[in-house]
Amino acid sequence: MSPADRASGFTLVELVVTLIVVGILAVAVLPRFASLNVFEAVGAADQLRALINHARKTAVAQRRMTYLDFSTTPPQLCQLGAASACSVASCAAAVPLPASYRQAKTTVTFSGSLGSKLCFDALGSPYDTSGLLTAQKTVTVLDQTGATAKTITVEMETGYVH
Repeated sequence: MSPADRASGFTLVELVVTLIVVGILAVAVLPRFASLNVFEAVGAADQLRALINHARKTAVAQRRMTYLDFSTTPPQLCQLGAASACSVASCAAAVPLPASYRQAKTTVTFSGSLGSKLCFDALGSPYDTSGLLTAQKTVTVLDQTGATAKTITVEMETGYVH
């Protein structure tokens, strides 16, 4: 019998072993894909941190008081005149958000002391509606199940966001 006469293909044992390995991998990996809302909440928290940092850097670069208004969706980045206070009612000069900013696809709950407006002066020092920050501002981002996804902190003197 020549090698050309033999049938080519996989044996039954090879096919069964392959199916068992694929089944084990599916059982191990599937639960990770089932909880995508945690990944979306972490992504939303990273975006919020980057947006706050962008507001601080915009204030320093343009030497003007800048604030983020979280009462709108998406948050609005605004600039104030030299004599304006952070408690201004509406945004007179909106600054375009970075092109990479995308609204979160999931419902994200913010809990903490961030408030509806966060201002930065020309030196990057953070303010809120009551004046210069006297304590760190923190916000905890929760996913849809209520579990903590990430905590964002704005330092009171430097405005550093982490």
